[in-house]
Amino acid sequence: MYFIERLKGFCLLQETKIMKYPLLLICLLFSGCSVLTPVRVLPEKSSAVTLSFGGPYVPSASPTGVIPYTTIGYAYGYKDNVTLSGNFHVLSAIFKTPGVDAGIVFRAQRQNGNYPEITIYPKLYFFHDFSESKNFRCFPDIACNFSYSISEKYLAYAGLDYIMQLTRPEHFITPFIGFAFPCFTSVSGQVEMKWMASNADTKHGVFEGESSLNGKGTIGLFAGVSYAF
Repeated sequence: MYFIERLKGFCLLQETKIMKYPLLLICLLFSGCSVLTPVRVLPEKSSAVTLSFGGPYVPSASPTGVIPYTTIGYAYGYKDNVTLSGNFHVLSAIFKTPGVDAGIVFRAQRQNGNYPEITIYPKLYFFHDFSESKNFRCFPDIACNFSYSISEKYLAYAGLDYIMQLTRPEHFITPFIGFAFPCFTSVSGQVEMKWMASNADTKHGVFEGESSLNGKGTIGLFAGVSYAF
C-alpha cells in the first residue's frame, strides 16, 4: 500500500520491500488501533467523541518511540446494552489512504460482584488508496473485552482482538490490557498496551522484531481522551 511505504519513510525505517508483508503491516498498524473504543457501552442516548494516539513500539524508527497513528472517533448509546462506534483514521488520510472503522458494542454481561463486565465489539475497517483506484480493502474485526471497576471512577480491563483478511485465509490475534480514569468533568483518559499480531512471526521484516515477544507480534502503546455528553 502506498500509505505504508510513505509511513515507513516518515518513521525513518530501513529500506525494505514492504509490499511482501501487506496484511501483517495492516494488522500491526490498524488492529485495535483506536484505543478509545468504548471499554463499556454508553448510557442510552448519550454520546462521546474520542481522540487516540499510538501504535507499534519501534524506538529506533520514531522520535516518539511509537508509530504516531491517530484516530478521531464518535460513539452513541443506541440502547442500554448497545453502543454504535466509529473512527476516522487521521494519519492514513494524510498519506492518501483514508480509512474508517465502524461497529457495534454489545454488553454481554454486567459486572456482578467478582465477575467482570463483558463486552463484544464486532466492526469493519475500510481503507482506500487514492494512488490506485482499485485498491480498496475491508477487514472484519471482533474484540472481546473484560472490564472491572476498581472504584466508581477507575476501570481496569483486558481482552482479545481478532482481525482477518477476506481475500486470503490469514488472521491475527491481539491481546490487550488497559486502564481508564477520569481527567476532568465529562473527560476521561485511557492507556493501553497490546501484543499486536501475537501469532505472526516478526523476528525479521518491517519492524525487525524490535518489540516482539519470542519473535512473535509487536508491542503497541496507546493513549487517548474521551469527552462524553
